[in-house]
Amino acid sequence: MEAKWTGVWFGRRWDAVDGEFTKIEYWTMKMEKDGFPTLERDPHLLWFIFYFILIVTTWEVMRVELSSKYMHARTARAGPAARVNPVQIWSSRRVAPRDSTSPNGLPREGGLPVGTLLLLSYLLGCDGSFLRHPEAVPTGWTKVVVSLGVIAGASYMGCGYNNIFAVCSLLLLALAANSQDSSLQFNVKDFGAVADGVTDSTQAFQAAWNAACAAEGKPGLVIPEGAYVVGPLMFKGPCKGFMVVQLRGQLLASTDLDAYSKNWIEFQYITGLLVSGGGRLDGRGASAWPHNDCPKQSHCRLLPMSLVFSFVTDATVSGISSVDSKFFHMNIFSSSNFALDSIKISAPGDSPNTDGIHIGDSTDVRITSSIIGTGDDCVSVGPGSVNVTISDVFCGPGHGISVGSLGKYPGEKDVVGLTVRNCTLTGTTNGLRIKTWQSAPSPSSASDFHFEDIVMNNVYNPIIIDQKYCPFSTCSQTAIKMVCSDAEPCEGVELSDISLDYNGSRDGDDQEEKVSTTTCVNVRGTSNGNSSLTPVSRRPSPTSAGGSTASRSAAAAFSDSSLQFNVKDFGAVADGVTDSTQAFQVAWNAACAAEGKPGLIIPEGAYVVGPLMFKGPCKGFMVVQLRGQLLASTDLDAYSKNWIEFQYITGLLVSGGGRLDGRGASAWPHNDCPKQSHCRLLPMSLVFSFVTDATVSGISSVDSKFFHMNIFSSSNFALDSIKISAPGDSPNTDGIHIGDSTDVRITNSVIGTGDDCVSVGPGSVNVTISDVFCGPGHGISVGSLGKYSGEKDVVGLTVRNCTLTGTTNGLRIKTWQSAPSSSSASDFHFEDIVMNNVYNPIIIDQKYCPFSTCSQTAIKMVCSDARPCEGVELSDISLDYNGSRVGDDQEEKVSTTTCVNVRGTSNGNAFQAAWNAACAAEGKPGLAIPEGAYAVGPLMFKGPCKGFMVVQLRGQLLASTDLNAYSKNWIEFQYITGLLVSGGGRLDGQGASAWPHNQCPKQSHCRLLPMSLVFSFVTDATVSGISSVDSKFFHMNIFSSSNFALDSIKISAPGDSPNTDGIHIGDSTDVRITNSVIGTGDDCVSVGPGSVNVTISDVFCGPGHGISVGSLGKYPGEKDVVGLTVRNCTLTGTTNGLRIKTWQSAPSPSSASDFHFEDIVMNNVYNPIIIDQKYCPFSACTSASPEAIKMVCSDAEPCEGVELSDISLDYNGSRDGDDQEEKVLTTTCVNVRGTSNGNAFQAAWNAACAAEGKPGLAIPEDAYAVGPLMFKGPCKGFMVVQLRGQLLASTDLNAYSKNWIEFQYITGLLVSGGGRLDGQGASAWPHNQCPKQSHCRLLPMVSDRQPENLYWTQSLVFSFVTDATVSGISSVDSKFFHMNIFSSSNFALDSIKISAPGDSPNTDGIHIGDSTDVRITNSVIGTGDDCVSVGPGSVNVTISDVFCGPGHGISVGSLGKYPGEKDVVGLTVRNCTLTGTTNGLRIKTWQSAPSPSSASDFHFEDIVMNNVYNPIIIDQKYCPFSACSQTAIKMVCSDARPCEGVELSDISLDYNGSRDGHDQEEKVSTTTCVNVRGTSNGNIRGAVGRRVIRRGGLWNN
Repeated sequence: MEAKWTGVWFGRRWDAVDGEFTKIEYWTMKMEKDGFPTLERDPHLLWFIFYFILIVTTWEVMRVELSSKYMHARTARAGPAARVNPVQIWSSRRVAPRDSTSPNGLPREGGLPVGTLLLLSYLLGCDGSFLRHPEAVPTGWTKVVVSLGVIAGASYMGCGYNNIFAVCSLLLLALAANSQDSSLQFNVKDFGAVADGVTDSTQAFQAAWNAACAAEGKPGLVIPEGAYVVGPLMFKGPCKGFMVVQLRGQLLASTDLDAYSKNWIEFQYITGLLVSGGGRLDGRGASAWPHNDCPKQSHCRLLPMSLVFSFVTDATVSGISSVDSKFFHMNIFSSSNFALDSIKISAPGDSPNTDGIHIGDSTDVRITSSIIGTGDDCVSVGPGSVNVTISDVFCGPGHGISVGSLGKYPGEKDVVGLTVRNCTLTGTTNGLRIKTWQSAPSPSSASDFHFEDIVMNNVYNPIIIDQKYCPFSTCSQTAIKMVCSDAEPCEGVELSDISLDYNGSRDGDDQEEKVSTTTCVNVRGTSNGNSSLTPVSRRPSPTSAGGSTASRSAAAAFSDSSLQFNVKDFGAVADGVTDSTQAFQVAWNAACAAEGKPGLIIPEGAYVVGPLMFKGPCKGFMVVQLRGQLLASTDLDAYSKNWIEFQYITGLLVSGGGRLDGRGASAWPHNDCPKQSHCRLLPMSLVFSFVTDATVSGISSVDSKFFHMNIFSSSNFALDSIKISAPGDSPNTDGIHIGDSTDVRITNSVIGTGDDCVSVGPGSVNVTISDVFCGPGHGISVGSLGKYSGEKDVVGLTVRNCTLTGTTNGLRIKTWQSAPSSSSASDFHFEDIVMNNVYNPIIIDQKYCPFSTCSQTAIKMVCSDARPCEGVELSDISLDYNGSRVGDDQEEKVSTTTCVNVRGTSNGNAFQAAWNAACAAEGKPGLAIPEGAYAVGPLMFKGPCKGFMVVQLRGQLLASTDLNAYSKNWIEFQYITGLLVSGGGRLDGQGASAWPHNQCPKQSHCRLLPMSLVFSFVTDATVSGISSVDSKFFHMNIFSSSNFALDSIKISAPGDSPNTDGIHIGDSTDVRITNSVIGTGDDCVSVGPGSVNVTISDVFCGPGHGISVGSLGKYPGEKDVVGLTVRNCTLTGTTNGLRIKTWQSAPSPSSASDFHFEDIVMNNVYNPIIIDQKYCPFSACTSASPEAIKMVCSDAEPCEGVELSDISLDYNGSRDGDDQEEKVLTTTCVNVRGTSNGNAFQAAWNAACAAEGKPGLAIPEDAYAVGPLMFKGPCKGFMVVQLRGQLLASTDLNAYSKNWIEFQYITGLLVSGGGRLDGQGASAWPHNQCPKQSHCRLLPMVSDRQPENLYWTQSLVFSFVTDATVSGISSVDSKFFHMNIFSSSNFALDSIKISAPGDSPNTDGIHIGDSTDVRITNSVIGTGDDCVSVGPGSVNVTISDVFCGPGHGISVGSLGKYPGEKDVVGLTVRNCTLTGTTNGLRIKTWQSAPSPSSASDFHFEDIVMNNVYNPIIIDQKYCPFSACSQTAIKMVCSDARPCEGVELSDISLDYNGSRDGHDQEEKVSTTTCVNVRGTSNGNIRGAVGRRVIRRGGLWNN
């Protein structure tokens, strides 16, 4: 016979336990076509033996893997009597597609065994693909399987003779690869692990991981058989290779809870991971569970999880088990492409929070072929999980498979894509559960869920999708319960082939037999196949076709008819008794699936139907012909929400003349909503949700249990010829309610109910109600609005040609006064309305009260201050009230009108009509007001207009003195682009009678009187040549406007008239006030928050309070004031001159910057210049201030960019002719940043900064006394400062606003020259209270001049400086920190010398904060505080070759004192010497930090410490150093923020028991480490007298 191929077979085996290879085994063979081998050189019997060994070995490989992966699962499901043929399993399993493979290319689930897959790799081409991931093949027979694959593949495929050499080459490569793998096996025993179940092997495991992680290729961490006790382990990447962990032994967790900072074993930041081996994790949780109080308390200490994977990608965990975890057994967090296969997890059924596998914020996670039984969820899927598959899992005992709980915390991500298939749950509390907190702060959604082929045995609550989450103990035996919240309905839920078997008992306890029911609320999805419920022990047949009579009828209907779907054809019975719900539902489903214009036909007759959900989207335009009568069920328990609902439909017509009878009479007594704010809502009769392009015509609705019809989130919706009726006393039976919908039209209808005929809710836009007869009822209503937070506005309501008879109200807009975030109601038009015997004809009331307490007000418009009603128009309203309602005679009353906070129009006002006509004209129309005196009430001149508006005011306008006539202001221009107001006329506010009613100067919350002239949202405007006198409040107000000019304005009011500011500007840009004369009882001009680029020039001011900015910061969210120029102005006899005032306790203070005051003349001004952010009422400032310039700004918001130039002050000691003692004017400036012409150093800097190239600021040798200097950029060139002389700081603390010398906003800086800064701090240190008080006042002296209130001035500060070098200068005796590097980067300090006495307070040498890449080298620092202190936000700081002492050493912190601090990352201290310091290296964090920052990646090496009291302190439980003992190394970090990445190397400690020459009792240094994560390399040496500290690594101490 012709040989098909000749080949070679050889192979080697690696024995990981013995640590060696077997010898090479070699054959030469010839395989015939019939598959039987023949020999060429050896006896035939040897080839027969080899062939037999080949077959047996291949079969054994397949059998071992099949039995481990599939046999147990199949046997458990089918029962102990069933036997599975491995060949059947092999042949029935297909190779998994590529998208379902694990990272190493092998099947994740549902594919061939590994050995078979390798075999097939040669059947498909002899390409050696087995070499790619040999680690996936079980250890011990890797190359055997490879070799067998070669032979079998070649023999069956006929890889011809020419391929023999390729095969041999590949096998040689395999042997070479196997030899390389031997060096990549990191056995924990080689690193000191002891498998005796007692010895702690934590360090050995950690060291083995670190070594493996650093190796390239495919390193393996090998944990042999045995019991290992290990504490918390962090297996952290990224690693250089694909990590393989072979867990063959058993890991025992420590039972000491204090040993854990968080979890037990965690893998982190790894790409490419395989964990297998058949080993076990024993969490030994029994002793910990009694300490778990999380089931009882929402805020509890979380116990450690056993196995956590965080930020892990392309991972497989296979064949391991976990028992008795203290908390979750496994947690997959922020990972992707993660497979868990053949996992076994077990814990007692009553063990708390022992979830099997929890998944959170992860993508593409697959759990297959596993057995899980715990005291909590078998699998729980948390927020942010995407594409999770759970298949072939046996669950029980436990709480089942759960999603959630969702929505407990704000900002949670959605859960998208969960598939649960072919799973069995036995004896669990729940089956499949989705739970969300009802009051979620920002609820996440759960969508695209598929549940199929699920078997549930004695599951208490088989399927629960519940977003109104309640403890399971209070839930009934609901088979399928889907109660989702309105805010976040469950979407994309699919149920398929769910088998439920409940025999009334759990865990063998007999209970009363119950019938499972199904509840679905706010769930969007599909149910395929059969969801069978068997109350007793019957099981559905898996081959049952299922289906009902209705479904068979549906099939018939599809086959014989066109597009008419008659409910009778689907089983509906029109006898008024039989429940036809299912027939209606199936008929709708069939119609919705048909294309074209299908019709749902409901013939004449009476049909009893329960809740119906007619849900789309549908394929065609849906037509519903309702000719019969639908009767609602009277059983309230039958309703989850509403009766009949149409949802997600585009294109709908409902007509036919039929009727809906809600049969509400029996339900109304159970309606407690009128009495309780939180009540159970009864079902509405007919609801349309998310419906577009719909018409409902010619049908009627009677006696609904709640609203008759509800239009929600729909658009282009018409209701015509509708008839609705219910008794006048039926509660909440609104006729038609509209909410969150657009373009809704109600026409030609008759509505009479016990509540609103039509009610319009939040979010409604463009609603028209016309030709409607309403009564009895509560009329036509908007609202109530504002009851719930986040409600949308109501915009555009037209009610025309309607008649209301005998209703409680007519047209009503109602809003809750204390609305959490009130919505507004605007653009309403009421016209041609007839009202007969309407109790309250028109009510616009945002101070909502029950109607029973309201009087017979014809038109009542009482809107709230927060949300006034805008755009309300009343036209041709006919009111007829005869003193009786519905035939009851009452005393005749006269109707009155009340309007408060209503903005709109009422036809008949001449000025208003003239404006409206002008505004509608194009071109440049003019509104002319001729000479004469006109009495006018409130006027709203509103745009937008078609042309440029010109108002010629030649006459005099007189304001009404009736304060009740005003809703807000007197005359207002609004939403206009292009406006000119001129003419020389006058506005007389007639405020004298109103001023006594002004309580604002005395009360912070007061009623604001009307302003005379307001411009809101006006652009490109000029107001010129008019005057305003005696306004009730502000004379003029410019709000949210731009490009606005006021010229030649004259404003006057008595000097004691309250709050009569001349011109107020707020939230406006580019406003110019010129050539004007203003004298009032308050500010001549006041500039409020949000004002930008305001210019005031050539203004004469007085009497009054001067020109003022503010007051700022009174309300949260105020905008900044930027750019104010006051020039060439004269102020005479005013209380203040130029004033900036800000509330000290501002909720979110706004800033004031870039101010220019020049050429100002002040005559007898009481307080010429005040920049005061500690604002006090002027009435409390009693004596004449001797301060000409007073600038007292707050720490939170200092005043920036203030420039004073050519200020002329003339003060003769008297005001208004009253002689007073002559006083000397002084100047006070605190927290003000700006310039004052005349400073030589400042002028030199300004000139240098403006020069290009590399300009130099030269300070020659000599001693210069200088005050505060701000060397501010950005500059045009690279700045060079040559400091050769000595700078002497002022000893007058009043001279400082903050720091002494500051460089700011500079890129490119060199400071050198060998000069010196002398802070002259000796006189200041006694006044420093900060070391004694945690909150010391860091503000300047004001009027009390108490030294303890001074701010402590730093000598040299660099803020926002980049690419800088400071070299060779010295600083001595600073008042506070010597140098401060803030928010800077790439900053080098070299050869710096800093000195201050050892007892000088807070004289840190160099402080670094919020800065990156800072280097301090070759420097000598000795002070009374830290030599170097590193504050929050510092990144990559290097301190080298520094001599420190005396002082407090080198310190990080203190951190966490203030909320929102940034982390400190990367500090290297090397080759430094500390002598006689209090501390050595210190990291200090406040324990009760509001939001603690962390300190990580620290490297301390080659440090010499001589007589250092506390050499190394890493203490997040910060205590004063005086209370600390002589601890050599103290690392006590907090649980909330452990110290990470700390590295100690070559630390030399020398302590002789004395400091500063004083002998003390000799002490032995000890080491304490708590919550510190890092390494100790090299040697930590120390000597205490003659006693040597024990050598060793940090973590062994």
